[in-house]
Amino acid sequence: MSRLVPPLLQPRSTDEYAPLPTTDADRRAIGRYERGAVRQATRLGLTVPEYTADRRATAATLLAINEAHGARYYHVPPEAAVDLAAANEAFRADGPVVDVQTHFVDPGRWNSAAGAALTGFLQMA
Repeated sequence: MSRLVPPLLQPRSTDEYAPLPTTDADRRAIGRYERGAVRQATRLGLTVPEYTADRRATAATLLAINEAHGARYYHVPPEAAVDLAAANEAFRADGPVVDVQTHFVDPGRWNSAAGAALTGFLQMA
């Protein structure tokens, strides 16, 4: 059976970097999420993929990460994993969310159309 890995715990990469290896804490968080997602989806009358795409699953993932690391990094109430109103409140923003990313570019690729586009963007920004 393939693992049910929530989006926040899926290894991601781009051509800028390779994905980090899965750690023991990652495996513990994934296991906790898997057990809870099947149970909660059934309880809520959802399929597991429907639950996984829901913000309640985001809350469940963050809670699983907290538990796997033995610390409260994410301040999410446990009820947010099952109650949509609690999840909405947990992720409510009082202002804009600004996503600032720093990209490391392979110098060997800088002399290309993509490099020229990035140079133009950086000059504009």
